[in-house]
Amino acid sequence: MHEITRGGQSADCQLDLHFPTSVPELQNLVSVLKLYHDEHFSYLITLFSMAYVYKQTFAIPGSALMNILGGALLGVWVALPVVCILAAVGASCCYLLSSISLSHLLIHCEKERVNKLRDRIRGNDSSLFLFLLSLRIFPGTSNWFLNMASPVADVPLHLFFFSVLLGLAPYNAVCVVAGASVSQLRSVSDLWSANSVATLVVLAVIAYTASRLMQPYRCTISAASKKKRS
Repeated sequence: MHEITRGGQSADCQLDLHFPTSVPELQNLVSVLKLYHDEHFSYLITLFSMAYVYKQTFAIPGSALMNILGGALLGVWVALPVVCILAAVGASCCYLLSSISLSHLLIHCEKERVNKLRDRIRGNDSSLFLFLLSLRIFPGTSNWFLNMASPVADVPLHLFFFSVLLGLAPYNAVCVVAGASVSQLRSVSDLWSANSVATLVVLAVIAYTASRLMQPYRCTISAASKKKRS
């Protein structure tokens, strides 16, 4: 919970800001923050960025609402690259937090899921980036779990970062575009038409298929490289 004082008004006039948990709360927040857009844009984008990374770092639900908020405040063409970068930074912070202090707890609570993910990572190690990309694009992926389990499953941080940056871009785009007409939005479920879900599924299938097709090619190159060295 944050409180900020209206510029040019008394300190008694304060705004109570909190993470929105519903579309009506989001719409109210947008109407308030737009008052600060012109005169305090740098402060506004800093506050938005810190809140976004905080939510991602600690795996707090509500990324869709934050994406919509970004689209409403910043416009589609500014908000989309901003939220993609923030999502990748926040997810990487969650990755690092998990690797430092939460890995043992995660293994204890989700041992079967962690082992399954580790096996799939090892099975796709020759085309790992495309495999991770397909997981991020697919709308049914549990992103909070993937963020926390990736260090345990030995996913390299650089591949993790760029798979989030690019893989969540289609999902982020759907939310950001909705933010441009946030006043007409009734619920988050309105974002997901059959066409948008089908598009994400098709993109995920393409990325996964590409990862499978490239795997034997990568293995052949790797084997040839080892022979040259020997």
